[in-house]
Amino acid sequence: MNSGYLMTKAERFLKVGVDIYRKSDALAQPEESLSSSRIKIITEAAQQLVEGKGFAETTPLSEIGVEGFYDVVKTFHFEVCGQETMPTDEKDKILDRMVCRHIMTSEEVTLFNLVDAPLPQHKPFASGRNP
Repeated sequence: MNSGYLMTKAERFLKVGVDIYRKSDALAQPEESLSSSRIKIITEAAQQLVEGKGFAETTPLSEIGVEGFYDVVKTFHFEVCGQETMPTDEKDKILDRMVCRHIMTSEEVTLFNLVDAPLPQHKPFASGRNP
C-alpha cells in the first residue's frame, strides 16, 4: 500500500474533525473513550502524515509517542505486525520502524516514529546495596 491512502484518511480526519469522522467511520474510530489529549496527538499525527512525514526514515513522525502511534494506526484501521528499533544520532531518541497491516485489505505500509529512548534500568547488586 502506498502512502497516499493514509494521507487521504488523515486529510479527511483533519477536514471534518473527530466527531464527524467517527460517525462516518465503519469502525467508529477513533474510540469515543479516548481522552482529549490522545485525540490531540492523533490530530497532530494526522497533520504530519498529510505533510508526508512518517513514511521515510529521514522524515519520521515525531512528538506523538508510542501510545499515540498505536492510536493513529488504529484510527485509520491498521495494526502493527512488525517492529524494528533503530538508533539515532540523538542519544535520547530511538527510531521505530513499524510495519502496519490494514485490517480489512491486509495491505501493508511501513511507518517511522521517532520516540524518546527508554531510560536505562539500574539494578542493585545481589546484596541489595549499590556501590
